[in-house]
Amino acid sequence: MLSLDVLLASLTARPDPDALIASFVPPTRFADKRFGKYQPDPHHPSQAAALEYLRKLAADLLRRSRGGLLRQLQTAIGQGSRGGGTYLDGGFGVGKTHLLASLWNVSPGPKAYLSFDELVYTLGLLGVGGTRSAFHHMRLVAVDEWELDDPGNLKLALAFLRGALEDGTWVVVTSNTVPDELGRGRFSQKDFAAEIEALAAAFGDQDRQ
Repeated sequence: MLSLDVLLASLTARPDPDALIASFVPPTRFADKRFGKYQPDPHHPSQAAALEYLRKLAADLLRRSRGGLLRQLQTAIGQGSRGGGTYLDGGFGVGKTHLLASLWNVSPGPKAYLSFDELVYTLGLLGVGGTRSAFHHMRLVAVDEWELDDPGNLKLALAFLRGALEDGTWVVVTSNTVPDELGRGRFSQKDFAAEIEALAAAFGDQDRQ
């Protein structure tokens, strides 16, 4: 994850997008997580379903990576395949982060793993266009603890997600909140219903644990 040193340096120097993106890796305690170490609760079948789905996603990302040159050429001329979004929501302690880190650890690069707060920070530092440019070559972006605290975060998150999917990136996030309830109790959902609906729709795959 983003270290304090990197954060402080970025505030006092011209931002280096490459160095910033390179720092986005799982925390040390999740560095060795693998799917085989995850134990689904038999009383909650959705956990086993999420595990199986992410295993298949990792295999699909690996297959896509083997066509690397073709993908680069397609992207260069604007014909790259569209990415996708997967949303893992559930209560505390069900293993969402374990699954997310496992997916990242076994998937081919280029890839990035960061918290939602780090994503918002990056969008503020580099701007929407600069962030899209920094992430445009990624096969996988894993975002932990996805949450919306205010309308500004909502708009930034939606802009990032749309750009990433258009660039062929797969975005997988974890959250304690179901997509349609993001922002509830923090700002008026009624005033931003269209944006919340668009954000939820972008995550075509949603698994509740």
